[in-house]
Amino acid sequence: MISGMENARVLVIDDNPTNRSLLDQMLRQWKMQPVSLPGGQAAVELVTERHQRGEPPFDLIISDVQMPQLD
Repeated sequence: MISGMENARVLVIDDNPTNRSLLDQMLRQWKMQPVSLPGGQAAVELVTERHQRGEPPFDLIISDVQMPQLD
């Protein structure tokens, strides 16, 4: 577990489902709260919606840097 990161809200963005699944499992083992999405556009929409609803921002964003359409 990573000290001080328990319950951290983490956004995982990766078009590869295996990578998303592995990261999700690892983050949950570390007691974090991951949200996994398959693409950058979906992530932009989610972050915008959360902001408009007044929800807290993500503490950490993990993103694949080479994704189709939006990288």
